[in-house]
Amino acid sequence: MSSTGNDILRRRSQAVAEAVASRFAPTTYAQVDRVGRTEVRLTMPHHLVEFELDWMDDLVEVFVQPLGSGRHARRRLVGMLPAYDRALFESETRRAVGRGGLRGMAAQIDAAARAFELFCDDAPACREAGF
Repeated sequence: MSSTGNDILRRRSQAVAEAVASRFAPTTYAQVDRVGRTEVRLTMPHHLVEFELDWMDDLVEVFVQPLGSGRHARRRLVGMLPAYDRALFESETRRAVGRGGLRGMAAQIDAAARAFELFCDDAPACREAGF
């Protein structure tokens, strides 16, 4: 890829990482660019939230890991949601993927943010997931 193409990808991944960080308001965040994807790690008061942004397929995967003693392995956010919230999140994600490009990825990030907020507000779901 040309240096111009690399600059465009770098700026795009930086903009998306900043959008993710502003949506979640973490205590810290880090961005790691890899070939064809970007990983954004957000440290929240009680969780580590990781976004894997796949630039080739315009997909966003979200993983959550609790912080503190007795740390559990990271798990996909969608797998920890109650059935109704999971169906809603998957439906929103499918619509967002259909949009494609940056708009679709932004919609996926918004859907993930809403799902994470629901997950954190739903104490039984948090306990059931081991958080």
